[in-house]
Amino acid sequence: MRNGSYETSNVDKVVRKLSGAREILREHRIDTSSKLRLREACLAASVEPDEMLAQMEARMRRIAAPVEQPREKYVEETEHVYA
Repeated sequence: MRNGSYETSNVDKVVRKLSGAREILREHRIDTSSKLRLREACLAASVEPDEMLAQMEARMRRIAAPVEQPREKYVEETEHVYA
């Protein structure tokens, strides 16, 4: 995640772009429909913008779908022994 681009984006835009952002912003009592830049909103709530973005990234990683393991699938499909 490129922090600089989101720090200068409006809060409402960040909410639209990043899944899980709404809940984290609400936890810090930041209005999710705000037209303030994320950096300004974080500073007003006494939260470091980098820390806020790190929390958002961590949440996105937790809710992301697991990646299929192509090597294991290939081995399973090609080396399956039929009895």
